[in-house]
Amino acid sequence: RFLPCVIIFPVSVPSTENPLVAPRTQRLLELPAIFARLENAAACELGRARVRRMAPLRKIEVMRRRLQETTQARAFLAAGRAAPFGGIGDIAPQLQRAVIGALLEPADLLAVARFAAGARRLKMALAATESEEQYSLLQRMAEAIAPRADLEKAVFDAIDDGTGELKDDASLDLLRARKAIRQTQNSIQSKLRAMLNDSHVQPHLQDAFVTVRDGRYCLPVRAESRNAVPGIVHDRSGSGGAFFIEPQAVVDLNNRLREFVAAE
Repeated sequence: RFLPCVIIFPVSVPSTENPLVAPRTQRLLELPAIFARLENAAACELGRARVRRMAPLRKIEVMRRRLQETTQARAFLAAGRAAPFGGIGDIAPQLQRAVIGALLEPADLLAVARFAAGARRLKMALAATESEEQYSLLQRMAEAIAPRADLEKAVFDAIDDGTGELKDDASLDLLRARKAIRQTQNSIQSKLRAMLNDSHVQPHLQDAFVTVRDGRYCLPVRAESRNAVPGIVHDRSGSGGAFFIEPQAVVDLNNRLREFVAAE
């Protein structure tokens, strides 16, 4: 009878309660096998972790409340309702880092925002039963969930949920920095494409393409022509037949690009 309750709510019996059944008796009753089934049926990792901490209870009033929760959960499912758990995961590591003032990466912030969104959807699903007395315990659970729509919006407005990258308009400074980066990249590539089409440069190139070495835009220059294209050597091809040279004409632009990227 506990199965539907655990599927819906990862809030079952904690092992901190005084156990009533000895470990040997639990094995004879095949409680480990039952707990394993419950763990497999849980809707999210938080539920599975909670099941792993379950143990038989000593207090009869707690047992009765758990059975009432189970009964209400079964009725909830039987009525064709569903409790959404999408996005709800273990964000304890992110919260612990935030508490001590550590910087959270975009992926960490997205995990927190997804959790907040999932909790809000779960609360809405449970709160929809507020006029039905038969779901009173589920409603009490819903009341314990504090929605943070402001947190969701702040994160999803700044970070792309699909790519995990900061959006250009996450802040005015970031927008300006990325605009400057794109403009500088376009200027560098424009100059290098012009060199690729320059009849004085073409004979010295191993291949007609632009490449990047150590964050610097370069051209592949034949080894025997390395002094024919003024610039900085950043690398050499595996065969040794070409040097990757940053032409002098784009050194200042590459320096500026590195500055913009560092400030992003």
